Amino acid sequence: MDDLLKRALLAVAFVIGMMLFMYFMIATGPDKPAMLTLVYYNFMNRVFAAIWWFIQMVVLIAGIVGLALIVFQVWRAKRDAEGEKALKLRGDLIREEERRIRQEEEEMQQEELNKRAKLEQFKKGQLLLEKERYLKNRSAEEANNDALKHFL
Repeated sequence: MDDLLKRALLAVAFVIGMMLFMYFMIATGPDKPAMLTLVYYNFMNRVFAAIWWFIQMVVLIAGIVGLALIVFQVWRAKRDAEGEKALKLRGDLIREEERRIRQEEEEMQQEELNKRAKLEQFKKGQLLLEKERYLKNRSAEEANNDALKHFL
């Protein structure tokens, strides 16, 4: 199969080469083409014009596709930059919210510590008050027993 394909391609290349050779001979000859050579000459001119038109269309389409790719890349870069900007803004908002939450937790802890300190101070005040009442209201015998306990 490969040999058959190779022979077919060689045959096509030979035919195209001969057609180009004949056109070159007619175009560069001293006489103007006439009758059959004129038909062949006009046919080959149209073939070359079609090839030139095809090349122009390929270049035009390639240019349009290239321009579209450039526009698409610029659009994607802009979209990515906006997405990155939004992501950064969202990250900043999250960090700000975390900082605010930490600050509120610290304030709550400080309030809790202040409440505990006030409660401890209140309890100490109550104990001192009770001790003073006890010392004022005790009898002489209880005072003697307290002094002995303190002494021993």
